[in-house]
Amino acid sequence: MIKRCKKIIISGLCAAMFLCLPAFALATEAEVDTSNNQAIGEANTSAAGNDNIGISIGAEITGGSQNVAVGYSTQVINGSLNNAENYGALIIGGGTGNTAIGTNAQVINGTSLEAVGYGAAAGWGNNNTAIGNHAYAGGNVYDRPTPSDNNVAIGHYAEAYGGSSVAIGDHSIANEANTVSVGQPDYERRIMNVAPGYYDTDAVNMSQLRSLDSKVNRVGSIAIAMSGLAPLPYDPKDPTQYSAAYGTYNGTGAVALGVYHYTKPTVMYNMAVAMSDDRWEKSARFGVTWRTGGAKPKPLTPTTIKKTDEETIDSGVKIILADRVGAK
Repeated sequence: MIKRCKKIIISGLCAAMFLCLPAFALATEAEVDTSNNQAIGEANTSAAGNDNIGISIGAEITGGSQNVAVGYSTQVINGSLNNAENYGALIIGGGTGNTAIGTNAQVINGTSLEAVGYGAAAGWGNNNTAIGNHAYAGGNVYDRPTPSDNNVAIGHYAEAYGGSSVAIGDHSIANEANTVSVGQPDYERRIMNVAPGYYDTDAVNMSQLRSLDSKVNRVGSIAIAMSGLAPLPYDPKDPTQYSAAYGTYNGTGAVALGVYHYTKPTVMYNMAVAMSDDRWEKSARFGVTWRTGGAKPKPLTPTTIKKTDEETIDSGVKIILADRVGAK
């Protein structure tokens, strides 16, 4: 028991001394340079700079500090606090806080970049994240040779390079600033299970849109019903009139009732109400109509008919009678 404890203590001391070395290389052709670097593996595994770690075949760190390269042919070239893991993962540039995980994943020129997945790439800007096979987030693409920041691409061949843009899903493209894309032209997607929007900047779901469509139909039917109300000409013996109408719009109906009242021949008041068939929408109106200028109308009474009028009427009656007699 005492011998076993001694072995454990000795092993611990050796490990502590080994880890405290300013730099070490373990395995065939492993190389280290400057201070506090660690190279573990073979075939040109190397670490240069300060506080760097290169693990596995061909893992390489050139310059910078506190970088980690893990995997076959992984590379970290310049920069600090960077991590490259898996076959062919590559980080290039003087940025910090970058991560490339996956076969041929690449992070190029920027800080706080993340590329995760086979062939995923993030670069030419800051705070870009690409997750998924061949996903890309950043700038310097197509007809935009400028850097782009704060982009996120998630999905197979998803691309986000508009600036503060997000692309979600297979082959989705976000190429405009401050946008979220779930597809591309001719490859659109639906967004399901969206709650009804509440604030002015919230998205609207189909239930809210259909509700608005129904409201428009009800309002349209009410407007048509209201337009069907109309008064008759002024009658001094009956100054009050009633009117009713029914209207329909896109299959939705409404009824309207109106009242018209003449206080004198040149002034008329009117009031009307309308309601949709389902009673969800209601409407009311009040108005007044008056006439100005021109001669005042005179009712046709025996006292207002002059002799010349009588002669004209009498002549007209004779002509009509003569025509009828001749026709016989």
